[in-house]
Parts: sequence; structure tokens; C-alpha cells
Amino acid sequence: MALLLNEFEDLCISTPDAELDQPLSYMQKERLRQIKICDFYLKSEVFNALCEGEVKDWIMFLDLFLSVQLPLHIQDEQECLFPLLFKGTAAQEKKIGETIRYICKEHKFDKGLTEFVMEDLSTLKKGRALVNPLRLELNLTTLLKGLSNHAHWELESFLPLVEEKLDKADLEKMAARMRETRAQLQ
Repeated sequence: MALLLNEFEDLCISTPDAELDQPLSYMQKERLRQIKICDFYLKSEVFNALCEGEVKDWIMFLDLFLSVQLPLHIQDEQECLFPLLFKGTAAQEKKIGETIRYICKEHKFDKGLTEFVMEDLSTLKKGRALVNPLRLELNLTTLLKGLSNHAHWELESFLPLVEEKLDKADLEKMAARMRETRAQLQ
């Protein structure tokens, strides 16, 4: 359990906002962190501890991740990054459009699963046992595996494509929009 507690503490450290000057690097670091969060919560001993109410901090952090950090990631993509990608030839724009539509479909699917998971987390946050822990296990596993796969794909395929497409001015606009978004949250 001590190893899990140490691992958990590392997950709680977000990429500092000071790194927004390099927005793609910031996104890469956050994707790597998201993968680690997913891997952590996919461990059976972590899931069992959640359901048994043993580690309230784990429940609260998962709630924070799903209700604040994940929506912020989606907002960064949809409002700060995607609008900058539509420049180039018609064929290039068609490919980018298809990719963005695919990403948005995944975001919509994840949002639906997140709502189911959040219902069960609400029960656990109140210190009550779940009537059907299998429902949480199936929904959470599906959600976390999907998020992890999506983050891997972004790191390996999407962000390198984005790096080629955006120039210095685009990155500065993106960083400014991301800072504005975070300022609105405070």
C-alpha cells in the first residue's frame, strides 16, 4: 500500500501553468500524466480500496480529474488548438477535419461514460457503499482504457502532426487562449 500511496502523490502534481509558454510540450506532459492516472486507477487493488472507502483522497482526486482536469484538456483541444489547425490545402484541411471529428466523437463518448462514473463516485464520496460495484468497475475500466489509448494516440500520431502544422505565432495564440481558460476557472 505504501508504494501505491507514493505513486498516487506523484499523480496529483499537474504540469505547472508556467509551462504554458510551450503549449505542445505542456500538452505532451499532461498526456503522459493522464496515462499514469489511468494506469493507477485500473489496478485492481486501487479499485477495491475505492469501493471499500479506504482511501478517500483517491476518490476525491479521481472526481477532480474527471470533473475538472479532463474537461479542461478537452477545452484546450477544442477551443485553443483545433481552430488553429485549419490552414493549408483543401486535402490537408479535409484530413484535419476528419481527425478532429474523430477526436470530438471520442470526447462525447467519454463524457457519457464519465457521467455514469461520477454518479458512483458521488456515492463513494458520501461514505456509502455501492449497490452495484460491478457497474463502476465496467464503466471506469472502459473509460480509463479509452482515455489511455486516446492519450497514447495523441502522443504518437496527433501531436507530431500538430507540431508540423503550427508556427510560432500559432503557438503563442494557443498559449494565450489556454491561460485565459485557466484564469476563468479561478
